[in-house]
Amino acid sequence: MCLEKQPKSQEIAMYLAKAYYKKKDYSSCKKITVNLLVKHPEDLRLKFNLAYCLYSEANHIFELVSRTPKLTRTAIKNLN
Repeated sequence: MCLEKQPKSQEIAMYLAKAYYKKKDYSSCKKITVNLLVKHPEDLRLKFNLAYCLYSEANHIFELVSRTPKLTRTAIKNLN
């Protein structure tokens, strides 16, 4: 994996997060983006990407026919 060979590459990590997002693997996307934000707290792209990921995850949860109250509360908490 490219990220293993260049673990400090912000661009590679962002592309990986984007790939997870496209697969609708929001938890992996969030994990990578939050880790990047810890290293680069002023990067507006990362802040936008995290917000968009949380929004998309919440939309996905709210569209589920059967969802648990816990899942709904978690989605609302993440949006706040």
